Amino acid sequence: MTDRPALRSQRLNQVTHAPHAALDALVKAHAPFESRDSFARFVAAQYLFQAELKALYNDPQLIAIVPDLAERCRAEQARLDLAELNSEVPAPVPGALHNPSLAEALGWIFVSEGSKLGAAFLIKRAVALGLSDSFGAR
Repeated sequence: MTDRPALRSQRLNQVTHAPHAALDALVKAHAPFESRDSFARFVAAQYLFQAELKALYNDPQLIAIVPDLAERCRAEQARLDLAELNSEVPAPVPGALHNPSLAEALGWIFVSEGSKLGAAFLIKRAVALGLSDSFGAR
């Protein structure tokens, strides 16, 4: 029996474990489910991240690879959530995206799409704040 190399997805999981754990700890430190105000700050951070990626979600070169990419962008949903939470939409913060290569752009999309995996867990916590997937916690 020969040893097979780890799948690319497994290697990616391994090399991103530490940053994921650090980000998770940072989010938890801000107690986003303690109150609606805390949750609104979390949504504002999500909005800033998603707004930064809007150009990628609408990039024709990326859409050629992922045809439904434009519909996947969550910036507008986060903006609507902020309005329902009576919170202002934050001003853009100059970010990390400056003419990314195709590989870098796909990496950003991978991170953004991966962040949706925790959405089912998050919505359960948001329900305790009187929010839902159609009001305040899309």
